[in-house]
Amino acid sequence: SVNQLIDYAKQELRFGSGSNSLRNQLEAVYRQTGVKPPELDNLIEFPSEMVYVWEYFLRLNQKRSSNGFGVNPISYTEIKNYFDLMQIFPDPSEVEVISLLDSVFMEHYAKEQEKNNKKK
Repeated sequence: SVNQLIDYAKQELRFGSGSNSLRNQLEAVYRQTGVKPPELDNLIEFPSEMVYVWEYFLRLNQKRSSNGFGVNPISYTEIKNYFDLMQIFPDPSEVEVISLLDSVFMEHYAKEQEKNNKKK
């Protein structure tokens, strides 16, 4: 289920968010044409048993720091501070999953920055 969560995160980052996201564009094509784009086939379902870890990650991700050149990885100190503040006592494996999700995010962010730099 951790692997499914990681794969789900990669999928969601690829699709993007907001009204102009790739997912919204593909769904609009499907609605307008009745032809389902292949990208919408075989979507990875969210592993419901991991919802709380995903929510922890999303909250930490919203408060991510930056250094003037881009975003920083979420540090163990930030994770600890978040859990202390919320009075949550995570299992070490949950912290590890958050770190894995952060690695997926940082890899995606780096690829997006590279694409944007090539456009300039």
